[in-house]
Amino acid sequence: MDNESKTRFKLRCVLLELLKSDYQVTDDTILEKLISHLSAKDSGYQIIDVPLCTAWARSVVSSWHDGKSSVVVVSFALRLLAIIVENESNFRDIQKTDGSAEPGFECIVNTPHGGVFLQLLRDVCLTTSKSASNFSVKCALIKLLSSLLKHSCGRQWIMSSGLWKEVHEMCLSDSSVYVVREARKFLSDLLNGMSQTQDLEVDAVLSCVLEPFLSVPSFADLSLCTSRVIASLHLLGDILDNALLTSDPETNKISSPVFNIISKPSVGLLLKSLEALKVTKSEEMEELLSKIAVAFYILNTVKDGKKHEPIEVKAICIQILGVFNALINKGSVENVLKLCVLCHNYWTYVAKIQRANEGECPPPPAAGDEKHYRFEDQLLCLQLTPLCVGCTMGDSTLESYFQIQVSQRITLDVMRSIYAFRDALIKTQSSALMDRAALQSVVTISSLSVRGVHPETERDRAVLVFQSFIYVLKHFVLCAESENKQGGWGGEFRESHHSTLLVAILDGLANLVRSHRITWRESVESLCLLTLAQELLDSPTFSSKVGLVVQALQLIKLCIENFMPPNLALLTNSLSGTSLDHLGPLIYKRLHDPHWEVRDSSLEVLLTLATISHTKYPLFQELILDNKLTEVVVHLALNDAENYVCASATKCLTAMIRVDRFWNEELSDKDLVNKMIGILNGESEGVLRREASLLMSEIFKYRKVPSDVLQKMCLTMANVVLSDLHWEVKVNALIFWKLMIERQMNDQGMIDGVFPQVTFSKEHRKIINLTPSVIKDRLRKVLAELSQNGCLHVLVEAIRKDEDLEVVKRASEIISYLSVVLEKHGLLDRKNNMSLTPTPSEASPALSLNNVSSPSNQSDCPSTSPSSGMSSFYEVEVPAQGTVEQSVSNSSSYNSLNSNNYSKSVGKSILDLDPQVMGFDVLNDDVLELPGISKADIQDKVIDSILNDRDINLLAKVYLGTGAEVTGRQGPETKISKPVRPLVVLNPEEFLSQLSILEVEKIVSERTRWVMDTGGNLDTLLDDMLITRNLSLKEEDDYNAMDCY
Repeated sequence: MDNESKTRFKLRCVLLELLKSDYQVTDDTILEKLISHLSAKDSGYQIIDVPLCTAWARSVVSSWHDGKSSVVVVSFALRLLAIIVENESNFRDIQKTDGSAEPGFECIVNTPHGGVFLQLLRDVCLTTSKSASNFSVKCALIKLLSSLLKHSCGRQWIMSSGLWKEVHEMCLSDSSVYVVREARKFLSDLLNGMSQTQDLEVDAVLSCVLEPFLSVPSFADLSLCTSRVIASLHLLGDILDNALLTSDPETNKISSPVFNIISKPSVGLLLKSLEALKVTKSEEMEELLSKIAVAFYILNTVKDGKKHEPIEVKAICIQILGVFNALINKGSVENVLKLCVLCHNYWTYVAKIQRANEGECPPPPAAGDEKHYRFEDQLLCLQLTPLCVGCTMGDSTLESYFQIQVSQRITLDVMRSIYAFRDALIKTQSSALMDRAALQSVVTISSLSVRGVHPETERDRAVLVFQSFIYVLKHFVLCAESENKQGGWGGEFRESHHSTLLVAILDGLANLVRSHRITWRESVESLCLLTLAQELLDSPTFSSKVGLVVQALQLIKLCIENFMPPNLALLTNSLSGTSLDHLGPLIYKRLHDPHWEVRDSSLEVLLTLATISHTKYPLFQELILDNKLTEVVVHLALNDAENYVCASATKCLTAMIRVDRFWNEELSDKDLVNKMIGILNGESEGVLRREASLLMSEIFKYRKVPSDVLQKMCLTMANVVLSDLHWEVKVNALIFWKLMIERQMNDQGMIDGVFPQVTFSKEHRKIINLTPSVIKDRLRKVLAELSQNGCLHVLVEAIRKDEDLEVVKRASEIISYLSVVLEKHGLLDRKNNMSLTPTPSEASPALSLNNVSSPSNQSDCPSTSPSSGMSSFYEVEVPAQGTVEQSVSNSSSYNSLNSNNYSKSVGKSILDLDPQVMGFDVLNDDVLELPGISKADIQDKVIDSILNDRDINLLAKVYLGTGAEVTGRQGPETKISKPVRPLVVLNPEEFLSQLSILEVEKIVSERTRWVMDTGGNLDTLLDDMLITRNLSLKEEDDYNAMDCY
């Protein structure tokens, strides 16, 4: 049985189980996952047996009426049927079915209407009381009907059966928002998908949609039937929104027939909408009616896809402005701002048509106008009005500035509307008895609506918004400093709405800086942004709000990254007397804040300073050192109670390591290597170990490390790659080994990846020629050093054995780099070693417990050929002190490649170290050396030892050490030292042999495919569903039992 047939059989078994009355779905997402797999066109859709699944769905729908099927199963059946009927031929087959029985399924007898199975949906899923009260069945049914809209046969059936009327009733009266949302989408797709020739069908559906609103006898009594009217207006708004999406990308012509019907004078929808807008007192109704009116005007402009004359566009803008004036006159401030955002989105279609042939040149001015005005500018000025009104209570500076700016962009009609909008805002404040909560809420919505404008906002409009936000921020700071609280917001800032406003302003400024890279050339106000943010943090009025402080620190970080302060913009050589001079004490203060979010954000600012101080702006080095920020960072990295703060502090140290001054004056005597080793061996949090491993790599790259410390680093990083549980930690540790290889190559004369013709020899103290034989000898020395440090074994283990795909990819990159160098200089010959290709069990002897020898046996073994594989891997039990020379002598058999040429150049090895003396706990694997015992016996012993032990003892054996203290993080929690595995050294000869037959790209591709298959495979999902029912296929008797943990 091939894989596809096997998957179909599993699906059949799962469907049969779902029909059983005792089936209970314990996981709410498992059937949703199954639907996702089955709906995939490239994989799941092919395994669906249409007759089988259709018969099964019939049985489920039929038993639903009798109470034999659960809600989840019925919903799944309707979703499955939706996938099937997307194909028009499948739908026709279902219509013509004769009701023949499928094995294992109960079939439904044909209905009188030509044997149409879908006719059952009306009788069962729409009329029963159970279905009426269950939203999941209704949603599944609507999705089934939506799938029928994808072909003409399905559309005809929907219209002839009248099921769309049932969906419309759900849209008007259902209490579930999910059902209402699906129903609106279905009706909108139904109408906008019809052709221009289907006027009768469109008219029938639209009449039903508009009936609740058009049948209101008097708009003065509109509140008597508000719920159904509002629901119908919501539906109509969605229909008009989707009508714009039907525009042709080439001709820009709207293909939807909806507008042609609605815009008829006999319907009079626009006039009735404007009339209702004048008398209604419901804000929701005002929002919906204004949206419909604006959509009418926009659709009237773009429906034919033709470019209009400027005077025609101006007339449309005046009509839209009339809708705004109606809302302003009624004091509906929030709806004005919402309508601005809606108009921005709608106007993109108009602008695309009007500017289709203009290129970079602006359009000609409108007739009779001295200047061309853009409609987007009019909307933007309306949006910014609440900000300026709120910030000018008692101060006219910003108001005067705003008048100058907007007067150059807006027409006289819009100017009148802006003044009327201002009066409405002031009236709102007066009616609230001087309580600024309502006004602040409006200003917040204004700032949010400005940030919600289309991301392709032109740069000049973005600068205008940026300047307005800057002045709002300045007003906050000045009010906080003023002791006269009358007319200011500073003294009332403890109220939540003030905090929300200022956070929105800071967030808006940050977004504008990120998206438009605004500098002093476009806005001189940008030079003051850092100063304002600092003053905001220094003010006791604002500093108690954690969210505000975090947002202000993020803004400071952006200012520094974009070189916005004057000192950075001009690259001056002094910080005295500037805002940057006060930045150090501010960061020092915030690094001691009791809230971890503030400390973490402060560390991000410090990271930016340390990074820039390396090469771009060295003056920051003095700022960091004078304020003793390095000492605080080290303390936070080792002692903070929050892991994220420790990780951020460690990241700061990683950036500081690169700067010579930081290292020489502060960090060289902090014993960072031993402390990071303690974190890697004793910290349970992966994010902290990730940063610690990267810090170790940076120390090795930029700093000279003593030989004894380097050997401890190698032992630790080898264990990290082989035994850490976090893939990012292992990837950062592999960076260390990549740096190790590059340094060894550079020490042997390699420059920029190639060996020059001559180099200076430190050993002979003279310039020598690098002939091919000399290069080979030097590369052999590199391999010997890498073998001593455990690098070769780590790389082979990582690419062959590691479960994490990213680790395998990084290891493959390193091995590929090393292979290219060795093959280029003749040490690696893949063609001659292809006959040595081992079986999977022989490919990596270190992976098998039987192939690992003890040191005592290894010392007596003669040097063997690379193909033997047995003597090339050996575990190094690190000797006690006083036996170092004997250990090196016993383990010298690893070096069989011209050992007489370079044995004297090999320095002290990692093999000479005792992990217990270094503070590590050695992991004793009793099964590593068991002479005379077979592999099966060893596996049985391991299984028996697990089964006979208690869970707590298993954890203790993994994590508990011998009690030796490991220098590392000294946080409030007690950390447990992980035991260190003894080092396994790979002989250079065997490494070359393995490298010659190692197909790196194939390993990575197979591992990638395996991860994708096991991560979300349909077969795996079906297997899981069958296992929960204690079922398995006869063809697959070797199911793996579920893990015991």
